[in-house]
Amino acid sequence: MIIKSKTRFSFIFLLGIVFCSCSVKPKTTQQGLSQQTDTASLTSGPSFSKHQPASDLVDHHKPSKTFQQQSFTQWHQAPTQAVLPQTLQHSSTSSQLVQSHLIHKKLQIGVLLPLSGAHQAWGKLIQASLTYLQKQYPSFAFKFADTQSDPIYALKALDRWVKPTANQSAEIDILLGPLSPQVILHLSQRIQWYELPWFPLGSLPTLSTNHVNFSWRLEAQDEAQALADYLCMYRKQAQIILLDQPKSRLIAKRLQRLLKSCRMKLASVVILHKAQPNKRNHLWKAELGQVGRVSKSHSNGYIPTHSSVVILARGKTLKTIISLLVKESSNLQRNHQSSYHLITSLGSGHIISRIMRQLSDQYALEGTVVLERPALAQKGQLYMKEKPTANSLELELADLLLWLKSAQKISEQTHSPLLQAIRRVSKVQGQWGLRKINSGKLLPATIQYYQVHGHQLKRNSLELLAP
Repeated sequence: MIIKSKTRFSFIFLLGIVFCSCSVKPKTTQQGLSQQTDTASLTSGPSFSKHQPASDLVDHHKPSKTFQQQSFTQWHQAPTQAVLPQTLQHSSTSSQLVQSHLIHKKLQIGVLLPLSGAHQAWGKLIQASLTYLQKQYPSFAFKFADTQSDPIYALKALDRWVKPTANQSAEIDILLGPLSPQVILHLSQRIQWYELPWFPLGSLPTLSTNHVNFSWRLEAQDEAQALADYLCMYRKQAQIILLDQPKSRLIAKRLQRLLKSCRMKLASVVILHKAQPNKRNHLWKAELGQVGRVSKSHSNGYIPTHSSVVILARGKTLKTIISLLVKESSNLQRNHQSSYHLITSLGSGHIISRIMRQLSDQYALEGTVVLERPALAQKGQLYMKEKPTANSLELELADLLLWLKSAQKISEQTHSPLLQAIRRVSKVQGQWGLRKINSGKLLPATIQYYQVHGHQLKRNSLELLAP
């Protein structure tokens, strides 16, 4: 009996211990689940790097807010939505506030420009144009930052404007700029992670295109396409001359691909390097020496009659190149070799007209083809009347602001995110008339062709440009 009583007592004692353990365990389990949930919310998004140490991913000794801020500054990339403060991610009130952030406030536009350095003249010109245009758009506010044509300065300015915190949203709604295609390329991935609507000022390199950037200017690819349309229709062989500049290189690269697709032979590409004015003519004369020379691939010893030389340059540079080529062409003709036909890039009509008046041989540039923008619509003519010093870039900026004004209105009326509203705009009635928007691109007005006939520059359609 004594043995049975002890056994029964031990059994009851063990049951009591188990019961107590079970009553405490749910609290421990709940706490563990809470920690796992917090960890999952921080690591649910894409990791920053495949080689990221595990100790950097989860830190149980620091609050999640500190971890998010450290992750932002530690990695070169910008944060994805997964590491934004939870108050901005999961709160329905905050989400509505972010989506309708344009109501009762100005549209904040960050502008990256080279306000110092080699390209400061362009930067200051664009800044002055936007300052002038702001008078017409009081609901817009511009923030300017100097890139010095350096991607590091551009990245610093971008992070300063856009870096989110728990208590403060981004300072800008839209990014305009930078100007250099090289700087654009460096910013592309960072801006995509920020999901910031982006309107670069310079021509877009192919690698920089993503779902947040928008094309609104006449791009390098548009100019290359207009050149290729003419060359592929009427010419058998071409040579390209370009000044060593980012945009000229983009046009040349795109043009090479287009000529290859229409099976046209590209004889050579001559790249003129920058030099001091007193040494430039001598250097370029040597570099241009082979343009139009006899190709060894031609058994008859002559360059084909339908050969063209495409000059990708503007302003004084174009004038210098053509002057050197005219002299070279005279030498070729004296040596009984074929001359060549010139085609110049966009905006060179006034330069060609000026050169023709100065040349002793009035027919030296006969047949030269020039690319130009179409005539301005009534809105553009009124703009030029109010501001005669405006250039084509300023007129393009005016059209861009019309696009943004429409998007701002849509965003306010529908309480939709600005990025979504920008994509919903389908057309702009601007300086060159009606311009449609397709797949994030404000389509440029059709490029026109002019040709030198009888010592005069006359407009022709593509079908009337046959040699």
